[in-house]
Amino acid sequence: MEQSKLEKLNTLYEKLADTIAEEQIDRLEGKGYAVGKHYANCEKKLMVVGKTFSFEDTEFWGPLQHITEHFLGQHSPEWMEHVAWSSLYKLIPRDGSKLSQELMEQQKELCKEIICAELELLDPTHVLFLTGWTGIWDFDLPIASLLKGETLEGVGQTESGALLMVTRSNVRQLEGKFVHDIMDCIKSYEK
Repeated sequence: MEQSKLEKLNTLYEKLADTIAEEQIDRLEGKGYAVGKHYANCEKKLMVVGKTFSFEDTEFWGPLQHITEHFLGQHSPEWMEHVAWSSLYKLIPRDGSKLSQELMEQQKELCKEIICAELELLDPTHVLFLTGWTGIWDFDLPIASLLKGETLEGVGQTESGALLMVTRSNVRQLEGKFVHDIMDCIKSYEK
């Protein structure tokens, strides 16, 4: 079963690469998903999705470390190894420049399918989108309620029952408030 889910995902990645013009593809790099080595053994599985996630996005590390440690119920120097990571947009400029609206539009339809296939394959119990509502607006995710909080902009649930949380795309706010709001949402969901 897992093999067929992986094959489906790989087919979608290949289709995405085929949609981009040859002269443009050399200037892009692919962003698939990454899974920490302890993720599969976690009872609660957290998947973090950025608009174009990069491990160089260190502004997220502090809040994500605290959320993951609260989530796991323990301090862990290997907290990143308990999380799955992904990006909404799978092709980004190799030179580190900002993702253009044109490139987002070119890949959006297939990226919708890809993110759903990743959710199916990775089977998280909780998904944290660090994208802002406008980042996922066209992704047709099952977001049931829009919020006007300082941290969360939307909450929903997948068919498999995973909690979906959408945070403001700019998390440069007080780290404690960000962590507190996310943890409150998780606790409310688990009741």
